[in-house]
Amino acid sequence: MVIYADVLIVLNVLVDYFLLKLTAKIICRSPSLLRLIMGSILGGISSLYIFLPAQKVLVEALIRMLISFVITFSVFGFHSLKTFLKSTAVFFVVTFAYAGGMLGIWYLFKPRGMAVNNSVVYFNISPVLMICLSVAFYIIVSILKYLLSKNSPEAKKCKIKVLLEDNTAETDAIVDTGNSLSDAFGMSQVIIVDEAFAKKLLNNIENTVSRYRVLPCNTVSGKTMLEGYRCDKAFLNYEGNETMISRPIIAISKTPLDNECQAIINPRSV
Repeated sequence: MVIYADVLIVLNVLVDYFLLKLTAKIICRSPSLLRLIMGSILGGISSLYIFLPAQKVLVEALIRMLISFVITFSVFGFHSLKTFLKSTAVFFVVTFAYAGGMLGIWYLFKPRGMAVNNSVVYFNISPVLMICLSVAFYIIVSILKYLLSKNSPEAKKCKIKVLLEDNTAETDAIVDTGNSLSDAFGMSQVIIVDEAFAKKLLNNIENTVSRYRVLPCNTVSGKTMLEGYRCDKAFLNYEGNETMISRPIIAISKTPLDNECQAIINPRSV
């Protein structure tokens, strides 16, 4: 069977675009369109691996993992080792699930115009049909993720941007009733953040004394006090709706939060 390199690259660029979109959906990230396209192109170029002799399973898995590292870095960047490894692992699993499904079809039905080598799939079919199949795969997995998330106890997430004078810090935040903090007068909403997030906001701020607050907090281990600072405003984006919080207080957690979610907010804030 003749494999055309240009067709191979174009088809795999389309497939990788939907695989990356699916990966972003699973890990709750929103990469830019430019990054998605760049990662898809890298994935399309890596499909030329099909022309190499078939490798042993272990060697093939290592090479695919290396390719996943490169593509994941180009699309999602590097914020922390934990986040990067998680993104890479999800993309690796999604890619192998897709390739495994195609390999199963190839072994069972031996369709004409289809070739599989080194986990790279080639279809001698129209681009329109290839796009339809990729979209169908994306929709099916997205529906499964939605159905599973409805029954999952995992907390919901939102985007948050906090402003303090000329400084701005953004992160994903967990919407959790575990954060029921308020200031002494109950007039300000409190956002629990980790130390790294707080440092971004407080960097080069000269007058922090007037903004300083001490907040009593109940934890599973007993009562404690959290240091806090009054900020200028915060913007929350939750399920497509944006909310502005005036003069919120950030309370610095004494324990590290999730690297992907550096803040915890009360559901009443959204």
